Amino acid sequence: MFASSASVKYIYMYRQMYKPFFYNVPLMWVLLLIGNLSCGGEHMNIIDVSLVEVSGLVTEFKARSLTEIDYLSLQTAEGQIYNFKVGNNLGKFTPSHIRQHMVHGELVEISYFQRDGENWLRSMQDFTLR
Repeated sequence: MFASSASVKYIYMYRQMYKPFFYNVPLMWVLLLIGNLSCGGEHMNIIDVSLVEVSGLVTEFKARSLTEIDYLSLQTAEGQIYNFKVGNNLGKFTPSHIRQHMVHGELVEISYFQRDGENWLRSMQDFTLR
């Protein structure tokens, strides 16, 4: 007829552990917001920007470290000079690899976008005839 004190205590603990779903909704929104901002923060400003491709010779660059570039200048076959800021790792295009392209006169192909009036390098690859 009466529940024992142990079973009442168990039911009380069960209710404390498993709260109703609507208690967890604000927590889920906070976690979703934090996850969204941390995973895509640097790409959030590049919405609706089209990439432009250009090829030419690297004329100058500044290395940030042994593996990263800070900025890069490129001269096209028409003689136009493009200056690019680099905000990401370029993979195999380390400062020494880019220096090799400069010394041997090897062409590179660059994809970039413009933000706040500046050219930002998105990707770089060896030039190939298509």
